[in-house]
Amino acid sequence: MSVQLWSLLSALALAYSSSAVLYTAFLGIWPQFLLMWLALPPAAVLLLVPTLRRLLLGSVISVIALAIAALYTPCFYFILPLLVVRATPQPADAIVVLAGGINCKLGILPPASLERLEQGVRLWRAGYADTLVFSQQSDALTGPNCPKISELSQQFVYRTYPYGSVHFETLRNVMNTYDESREAARVVHEHHWHNVLLVTSALHSRRASLLFARQGIPFTSVPVSLLSSGGWQIPSNLERITLMRELEALFKGLILRQL
Repeated sequence: MSVQLWSLLSALALAYSSSAVLYTAFLGIWPQFLLMWLALPPAAVLLLVPTLRRLLLGSVISVIALAIAALYTPCFYFILPLLVVRATPQPADAIVVLAGGINCKLGILPPASLERLEQGVRLWRAGYADTLVFSQQSDALTGPNCPKISELSQQFVYRTYPYGSVHFETLRNVMNTYDESREAARVVHEHHWHNVLLVTSALHSRRASLLFARQGIPFTSVPVSLLSSGGWQIPSNLERITLMRELEALFKGLILRQL
């Protein structure tokens, strides 16, 4: 085998192994363990060559060091703004509030959903739009006996501002942000809207914006404020988990060509 061909194959194997290790470092569910096993054969090939063995070892150490710096040091807070898309709100045809989950057992909205709902209501009360668009999760996601997020959201608006003038639209039978973007495109085109305000969590706003742009929806991203300890403090477990989950979803969206 020629030196050039061997170098090319080795470089490809190294890239494959390093990407799998990086992916595993950030995430922690079963597909990533599978990727780690798939990374072992090319890694073993590289270990046969002393020069490439040193290169692989250096790459793995670098990946681990980057993961530690990103997740366990104040460098974490330099990464967060990269996931946030925020613009100044402007008058729009509607305010689309993406779902952040539901507690089916208690029949209430968890903090992630409630903060998005409150942000959407603030924009509505400020006069940016008179239509609120809420997500209705699919029964396949939470079961038929779980309250609908859209219904709880509407009840919150009626209960908080009983005399407000508001119209509601629903993103029906959605299971994830991709479904929400497709349903939002349907509603936007159905009503011939020219612009909507997109409301979601701060760290979710980058992926949501990419999905809405992919669907051709004219929107302005107005996410919930990014709340973190910041400064030179060590990030909390909740902040690390939130970042890892969002990175996982971004990676999946790119692999599935949804973004």
